[in-house]
Amino acid sequence: MNILHIHDLTTLKQSQKNDILRLAQRNSAELMNRPVKPNHPMFGLASAWMLADLEQQITAHSGKQLDCELILISDVNSKAIAFLTFTRANDSCTACGLNYVCVDSKYRKQGLMTLMIDYLKSNYTDIALCCFPSLVGMYEKLGFLMCEAAEAQVDMRIGKLHEMKKYPKAKLLESPDVKHATELLATKYGKKKAIKINDIFDAETIQITLKVEAFVSDRKRIL
Repeated sequence: MNILHIHDLTTLKQSQKNDILRLAQRNSAELMNRPVKPNHPMFGLASAWMLADLEQQITAHSGKQLDCELILISDVNSKAIAFLTFTRANDSCTACGLNYVCVDSKYRKQGLMTLMIDYLKSNYTDIALCCFPSLVGMYEKLGFLMCEAAEAQVDMRIGKLHEMKKYPKAKLLESPDVKHATELLATKYGKKKAIKINDIFDAETIQITLKVEAFVSDRKRIL
């Protein structure tokens, strides 16, 4: 196995980028910003949004604009088996925000995720991330503290809060994959029903957010 910290995304090979995107696609349900079951009508579109966001972070030009970097673990055949993307803070050279972390299912329970996060901790004193409630306990064991609800996820941090650059969500609409997934939804269900599905999805997100807020409140009371 080989672990790389890629500061300059122009050095990321196209084959490595393709590996990362394929790995993310296989594990897309874990990388979305809210739970979406594979049989949900919005799964394809939600997956496309996530992949478009990730692609911006690992593409040289847009990644540089966002101050993104990448930690990549490859196997003996130079195939990507785990990755972590993060954004450097605007206001501190020792702070960053973790964006995506993913490990191939075949290589889990081998400490690869901990290895990548420990590598990040060795270079940054202040680290922020968002995760699903089910992962809060795991990140606490890695030294993160639960802070507050962030829509369908939970904000967690080591150290202080800092400002990070974010890619405008509106620009993700320009992604060919997002456009294609949007068209597929409309073709499969019709435009009117597709709009209704989107509305239901938004309503579901609100309900999930309320549950996450309750989770954070209850956990803080216990702690």
